[in-house]
Amino acid sequence: SAGWVGVGFPLVVVVCTLPVALYLMDRIGRLLRYYLFTGTSVRIVDVVIRPGAGHNAPGSLINLKLSKPPYLWCFRGGMYGFLCMPEYSKFQFHPFTICSGKDDDTVDFIINSCGDWTCALAEKCLAAHKGEGELPLMALDGPYLAPTATALNH
Repeated sequence: SAGWVGVGFPLVVVVCTLPVALYLMDRIGRLLRYYLFTGTSVRIVDVVIRPGAGHNAPGSLINLKLSKPPYLWCFRGGMYGFLCMPEYSKFQFHPFTICSGKDDDTVDFIINSCGDWTCALAEKCLAAHKGEGELPLMALDGPYLAPTATALNH
């Protein structure tokens, strides 16, 4: 009706424009980081893996060290990043807490393989450790501030 168009529509536009714009900027930034850095400047530098029971992937513990992106990357303690393994799924990102310090040359993650994605990562790393394959390509997105990182400041 004429009442919805005159009052409702402009109010929706005013209220929703900023959140939608911020969301779109974040998505565009993720796509830029994905296509600019995956396989070129972000690579696995080192992997230390402790196999699970029976030397299998489930239950493995992975210390993954990635090279830092050359730009669009600045983090501090308590932040997390999203990791993607394009060989498994191109747009499936998983959040992990960053374990390295801000002055380190690498971005470190400690990952427990308990799901499909993390077990696939563990299998690829175990195969590379045995010389039966290569380390997977990784995409890195973030860093993002954890909601609890500034809880004690307020």
